[in-house]
Amino acid sequence: MKHLSVAIVDDNDTMRSSARVLLKMLGYYVAIEAKNGQDLISQLESAMAQPDICLLDLNMPVMDGFETAQVLSQKYPGIRILAFSAQATPSQIQRIKSCGAHGFLSKESDIQRWREELRKIAPD
Repeated sequence: MKHLSVAIVDDNDTMRSSARVLLKMLGYYVAIEAKNGQDLISQLESAMAQPDICLLDLNMPVMDGFETAQVLSQKYPGIRILAFSAQATPSQIQRIKSCGAHGFLSKESDIQRWREELRKIAPD
């Protein structure tokens, strides 16, 4: 299995750092770290290659996860989106999926759950 690359998008520095550590433990390569959707899009525009997966927080300033998922779905349809949040209502989870997310992960999930959810949405 090739090492899949991931973009982490979260306005919380500590969460990005924790996600980076978890993803590396699971064998993923963290290609991009962004503090909001706008930051991600500008990094993607100058990136040599697109990440395989985008780990996308829902609630961020400037450009939130919902808007970011819509832009990614239109401009970068090859990127698989795994939305994640500390607290999301069922309607928010439904909304993010309708915006283009392929899955949802709670930030409180254990490493086993991270592995399962990432595997579910990973490109073939």
